[in-house]
Amino acid sequence: MPFTRRRFLGVCAAAAVKAAAQTRQVGPRVRTGPLLCLDTGLLPGVDYSQFGTILNGLGFDGCDLLVERGGTVDPAQSPVDMVRSIEVITGSGLEVPVITTSFLSIQEPWARNVLALSARSGVAYFRTGYSKYPERLAQRSADIGGFVAYGRAAKIGLTLPYPAAESLVRGLDPNWAGYDFDPSQGNVEAVLPRLRTIVLRDLRKDGDRLVPCPLGEGTVDWMGFFATLAHARFSGPLTVSPNYQASDQLDAIRRDLAFARKLLDAAYQKELNLLNSAH
Repeated sequence: MPFTRRRFLGVCAAAAVKAAAQTRQVGPRVRTGPLLCLDTGLLPGVDYSQFGTILNGLGFDGCDLLVERGGTVDPAQSPVDMVRSIEVITGSGLEVPVITTSFLSIQEPWARNVLALSARSGVAYFRTGYSKYPERLAQRSADIGGFVAYGRAAKIGLTLPYPAAESLVRGLDPNWAGYDFDPSQGNVEAVLPRLRTIVLRDLRKDGDRLVPCPLGEGTVDWMGFFATLAHARFSGPLTVSPNYQASDQLDAIRRDLAFARKLLDAAYQKELNLLNSAH
C-alpha cells in the first residue's frame, strides 16, 4: 500500500496517542546504544513538522534527514528550513545524527550552507551523492578532499560507502572521514574502527542473483553483526531504509524496525551483562 497524505494523517493521529501513552507509562527514552533512525526519503510529501509525531509513534530514536531537491529539505531553502527542521525534530525528543545529501562537490550551490547549518544544529555526519553513485569515487578524490576539509572546519564528519571508498578513506583524516556501511555488502569487522554510519539492508538469493529483502530474510548474519557492534561499543546511527518491493511500505518500515530493535537490544544487553560480570 503506497503512502498517501490521508494515510499519514491517520498515522499521525494514532502515533500521537501512542506516544503520549508511552510518555505517561515509561517516561523519557534513555540512550543506551546506537540510534535507530528512519530514512526521511521514505516519507515523500510529509512535512517535517509532522516527523516528531510519526517517528515517536513508530518507535524510532531519530531520523536520517534527506537534503536534496525534492527531499525533506530542499538545499535552496536551507537558510530557512535546515535549522528549523532539525529544531522541530529534536524538540520532539528525537535526534538527527546524520543527513544524506546529493552534493558531489563542496563547490555546488548551498553545499557549504547545508553543512555549516547542520553542524551548528548538532548533526554529526553527512553523506554525499556518492552514496548513490559509489562507482564515481575513484575519479573524484579531489572533491572528496574538499568535503573533508570543509567538514573539518565546520565540525561535521563525512561518511563514504564501503567498499567503494576503501582506498580513499585510508588516506583521509580519521577524525572527519569514515565509513558508511551496508551489512549486505560485507563483514562489519572490516570497517572497524572507522565505522561511522550504517544503512540496514539485507539480500536474499533469487536464482543466480541477490535481491533486496526484509531484514532477517536474507544472507546477512544479523546476530553476529549486532554482536560485533555491541562489542565495539558502536553508538552511531543505524538507518532503517527498506529498499525492497513491499505491498505496504509502512508495514515494511515497522517490520524492519522491530527486527533491528529486538536484535540490537539483545546484543547490547548481553555485552553489558558480560562487562558487569567481569567486574
